[in-house]
Amino acid sequence: MFGARYFGTRYWAARYWGGATAGSPPPPTTGEAYYTMYIDDVLRGPRQWEVDALINKQTSCRFDILSSEGETTSTTGRAYFSSYYFSPYYFAPYYFGGTVNIPDAPVVYRPSIDQTVKLYEDSTLIFGGLITLPRESGLGNDEPTTIIRTTVNALDYKVLTQWRYVNETIPAGTLRQALIRINTYLTGITLDPTQVDGPALPELIYDYVKVEDALNGLTTLTGYLWTISYGGILSMFLPGMIAAPYDITPTTDDVTFGDIQVEPVREKYANRVIGKAGNLISIFNDAAEQAIKPIREALITAPDTTDQIGLDALVAAYALTSVLTPNRVTYQTFKRGFAPGQLQYIHLPKRNLNNYFTILRVLSRRAEGRTPRQVTALEGSTYQADFARSVYRAWSGGGAPVAGGGTPSGGGSGMRAAYPLSMVKSQGVRNSAPDWMDAPNAIHVQLNTSSMGTLNAIVKAQMRVKTAGNSVQARLYNVSLSAPVAGVSPIITTTTWSSMVSWNVALTAGAYVYKLQLLSGIVDEDVFVSAYLE
Repeated sequence: MFGARYFGTRYWAARYWGGATAGSPPPPTTGEAYYTMYIDDVLRGPRQWEVDALINKQTSCRFDILSSEGETTSTTGRAYFSSYYFSPYYFAPYYFGGTVNIPDAPVVYRPSIDQTVKLYEDSTLIFGGLITLPRESGLGNDEPTTIIRTTVNALDYKVLTQWRYVNETIPAGTLRQALIRINTYLTGITLDPTQVDGPALPELIYDYVKVEDALNGLTTLTGYLWTISYGGILSMFLPGMIAAPYDITPTTDDVTFGDIQVEPVREKYANRVIGKAGNLISIFNDAAEQAIKPIREALITAPDTTDQIGLDALVAAYALTSVLTPNRVTYQTFKRGFAPGQLQYIHLPKRNLNNYFTILRVLSRRAEGRTPRQVTALEGSTYQADFARSVYRAWSGGGAPVAGGGTPSGGGSGMRAAYPLSMVKSQGVRNSAPDWMDAPNAIHVQLNTSSMGTLNAIVKAQMRVKTAGNSVQARLYNVSLSAPVAGVSPIITTTTWSSMVSWNVALTAGAYVYKLQLLSGIVDEDVFVSAYLE
């Protein structure tokens, strides 16, 4: 099944036209990770490949397969797997050991569209999906024309969400119950058995809505990101709930190599926000920002918002995060386990960095016997800021539609909504003074008592301390009035997550912005919280 040929002085190539089954033994471990690839469960083994993973988007995989047309060969000896060398993509000698009989066979193999691809790092599946484009060409002008190179592009199983449409009404229930129904449209995909129930949802009406858009709509309503694992498991999770395997600090020199790039991101910056809803217009000016920077406007539309109060609140909520200028960090690492959506702590005094970052992209390239990964992360938990805006839009007086066509039945005033206040369980906060401080990645929530139909609300939270002997307490704070809201939580002293605690708060009549604050019993000690208001 293997043949060898020498072409000039450039390279030696062990041409591969067959393949062992998925049960073949892997190459021996020699300290460096080994990689195996299966196409339709047959071992193919390109050594050089690229996997590009993005947050809340499809992951792509690219590699090359070489084959030869019109030749046969026969030999007996040691089997070296796919040892083609060429630039920029080449295959490596994978040695399985022992002696194998290699019968006469045509040395041709061409992958085809829709075949499955599985790529393993040691025993860990690091890509699984379908071939979407096999592009065939000759190896090069100065090489024999019988050598065929097939450049393969594959996408992970999230691509399946673009091929089916949801056409049904899903009754009111939990996020998990909605996922159970949507999952029936994805052949071969299984809902994660550990999927949490998540927030309560209203009735959802889908009129031939693409599955991808329906899932994005659930993200809009709940703040949960959706994914389909390389093993074909559908799940939704809150951003920031999964910690990166490594932090970057002055004492972790082995995590990165090369330079670390830092750049401020201002693509969405605006100090004047204009909102339009039919004939209604709302304009929010950030006077403090406009005093020191040129006026920069953003326009948002809310066609389903029908009252001025709701539009004003939507614009104000958007404006709260539009003036932020977070840092984007890019670095190289040989460490494994990084994935989009993870939260990573980066403390580099020489670069003025000391915050948590959300990993947006992990680009892995296998080449020259090493597997460097380029990681891109954005300061803060950016999806939670988007979530705050989206939740208000979805549940405010006009009852704006879910992105992609799923529409909540009834208006926001007809049901009890949950507003997230702080959802990053993996991140703690500390204060150098014995005073109240903002909860980690505190979400600013615009609450309009007219739309809610009540001044009374309940804050529910889980809390913990990092160090035994410490304590933590929470309160709601009115950002608009710069004043705390009467009422505080019970005091929590456990180092493990407490059971859900709650306390009543009285909101100020009108539309105001609120956030959650914490009080630690000991200065310079981390405390943690996950909380929402209903």
